[in-house]
Amino acid sequence: MPGKPSPRAEFIKSAEFVKQHNTMLDSGVFNRGEEVATAEFVRAVVTLGAGKDLDGPGAQQGAAASFYMLVGAMHYQEVFRRLAEPYQTPKAEQKIESLKAN
Repeated sequence: MPGKPSPRAEFIKSAEFVKQHNTMLDSGVFNRGEEVATAEFVRAVVTLGAGKDLDGPGAQQGAAASFYMLVGAMHYQEVFRRLAEPYQTPKAEQKIESLKAN
């Protein structure tokens, strides 16, 4: 919807939310919990493929699906951790000097 702020922008509007979010990220309990939850999630995804014939039908699709589940979990963690940070302005593309036409 044009003109509507993103959920992240709405979150950042509250100084109290930002403060509490950053406090939580600094918490040893939170960080250990996130670490253990990540390990448990990886274990669960790996268990899905345990005992499967790697040459069987659908094995490659299953491996790809498992990979993307893990990528999604890592992406979620990154988004969550940066939730209270303002959006970064994309940097201008830098040209590689050696690829310029002569």
